[in-house]
Amino acid sequence: MSSRPIISNADKAISDSAGKCGQFQVLGGPSARVPGLRYLNEDGESMVELEKLPLISILTPSLNSGSYIAEAIDSVRAQNYPKVEHFVLDADSTDDTPEILARYPHLRVIREADESAHEAMNKGLKLARGEVIGFLNSDDTYAEGVLLEVGRRFAADPELDMLCGSDAVFERDLMGAKHVLLTRNRRDDGLVLAELTLGVPAFNARFCRRRLFDRLGDFDLRFLVAA
Repeated sequence: MSSRPIISNADKAISDSAGKCGQFQVLGGPSARVPGLRYLNEDGESMVELEKLPLISILTPSLNSGSYIAEAIDSVRAQNYPKVEHFVLDADSTDDTPEILARYPHLRVIREADESAHEAMNKGLKLARGEVIGFLNSDDTYAEGVLLEVGRRFAADPELDMLCGSDAVFERDLMGAKHVLLTRNRRDDGLVLAELTLGVPAFNARFCRRRLFDRLGDFDLRFLVAA
C-alpha cells in the first residue's frame, strides 16, 4: 500500500502556533491561479517571472526500496516545475536500490547507515538548499502538477510556513493496476478525522518553508514514529 499526495484547488489559509498554514481542498479540477504570477502556457513552452518560484527540496529516505523507489523518483521528475532538487538518503540498501539510483544522475544520493528514517531526513535537512522542503517516502508518489501548485502558493504568500494537501492511499492488484482504497480530504480548518483519531498524518502531502525547521528544530530521534 502506498499513499499519493494529490493536487487540488486551495482557497483558504489558516494559522497555527507554528506559523501560517495553507491547505489544498478539493480533489481534481484545474489548478487555481494566483493573482500576480504568470505561468506556463498550455504547451508548457515558457515561464515568466521564474525567479519568484522557490527552490523546492524533496527528501526521500530509503532502505531496500528497489521494488518501488523508481516510481517515486519518476513522479518527481515528471513534475512541471523548474526549480527542484531531490535527495535520496539511502541506509546502505543491500537489494538493487543502489543500481536503480545510479540510473538517475540528477539525484543527490547519500548512502550511509542510519538509525531511522527521521535521522536520514535530518541529514537531508542539513544538505537541502531549498526554501521549501517536501518529504516523499520511497513507496509513495506525487500526482501531476503538485510542485508547481506548491511553488505558486509559497511565492504568492511570503508569510506562508506550511502547505497541507490531500492524499490518496492505494494498492496494486496482481496485474499492477492501482486501486484507491481511501482519499483524505482537507476540511476548512485543515484537519482530517483519520489523522486526529489514528495519529497518522499525510506527511508526504505537507510542504514546509525552511524557516519552520530553523524555528522548531530537527526531528527528535527519541521517537520512532512521531518525531
